[in-house]
Amino acid sequence: MQEIYGEVAYLGSTLTASKSPDILSEPILKFFKDRNFAFISTVNKDGSPQVTPTWIDIDEEHGLIIINTALGRLKQRNLSRDPRVSISMIDAKDNPYSMVTIKGKVIEQTKNEADEHIDKLARKYLNTDSYPAHSPHVTRIIMKIKPEKVSYLPPRYTEYLKKD
Repeated sequence: MQEIYGEVAYLGSTLTASKSPDILSEPILKFFKDRNFAFISTVNKDGSPQVTPTWIDIDEEHGLIIINTALGRLKQRNLSRDPRVSISMIDAKDNPYSMVTIKGKVIEQTKNEADEHIDKLARKYLNTDSYPAHSPHVTRIIMKIKPEKVSYLPPRYTEYLKKD
């Protein structure tokens, strides 16, 4: 028996994405609007995977995912060489068994307004007006990612989650 939950099909105990949901749909946007960390996977020079937890944002007007990092960091160097990226997030606030994974490519890197953007992320993730690690020795850079494939797993196992 096949049951469809959101955009995901369960075939017995196997989970498969039935189609790629819209990055701007309400359940997907919730991952970006809440204080969820993203795990960003890039490809190292030797072909091995590199994963980094990071703050994340979305440009709803253009449907792009936004990552802010420092120029020269490993993920930035990897993405300059190979723009492919995978992103994974769980709904840490309401249901950690709900998740979204996104495959895409970096289509732009820019220093424009990167310092202001990291302050915006600091407000979201740290509840402070200014990013506390600002440094004149660090150049911030915004990575704009175009999603190509989105997989979404809606909330499940709610009967096992203890509400405080």
